[in-house]
Amino acid sequence: MANLDELAVALRSHALPPVAQWHPELCGEIDIVIRADGRWEHEGGEFRRSELQMLFAGLLRREGGEYYLVTPAEKLRIRVEDQAFLITLIDVQDGCIELLTNCGERLSLGREHPLQFSWWQEVLLPMVEVRDGLFARFGRSAWYELVGMAEERDGGWWIVSDGEEYHLPDE
Repeated sequence: MANLDELAVALRSHALPPVAQWHPELCGEIDIVIRADGRWEHEGGEFRRSELQMLFAGLLRREGGEYYLVTPAEKLRIRVEDQAFLITLIDVQDGCIELLTNCGERLSLGREHPLQFSWWQEVLLPMVEVRDGLFARFGRSAWYELVGMAEERDGGWWIVSDGEEYHLPDE
C-alpha cells in the first residue's frame, strides 16, 4: 500500500498523550471492552466513531494483566479480551515492513517492534509490542500478507525486516 504513511497521519493526526507520566488513583471501571477481533464496545454497543476509539487508544495503559484508560485526574479499568490493538495493514518500504493498527498507530517491524508469538486459547498468535506493554495481534489478512513475504531457508520460513530476522514457528 503506497499511501500507508498518509493513512496513518490521517487516522492519528495528534501526538499520543504522556499516560506513562500520569498516576491518578483508580476511580473504578467503565464498561468498555476491546474484543479479540479489534472491535471496541461501550455498554454492549460498538463504537460508531473511529475518532473516539483512537482518542481512547491514546489513553490506554496496561499494568500487569489489567488495562486502564488514564488521564491526569482519572484511571478507569476496562476489559481487553486478547490484545489491545489489531494490525490491519502492511506495507514494505526500503526493506522495512511497516504495520498499521486499527487505531492508526504506525510501527516498523524490527528492533523496536519485534515479531513475537503468544498462546491465546490454544492458538499460537503473532503480535508486536506497540508501546509500553500494549500489543497488537495481526489480523488474519495482515498475517497472511506477512506470511506471503516469508523466505524459505534452512528448513524453515523467515521474515526479514529492517535487518532483523524472525523465524516463523511450525505451528
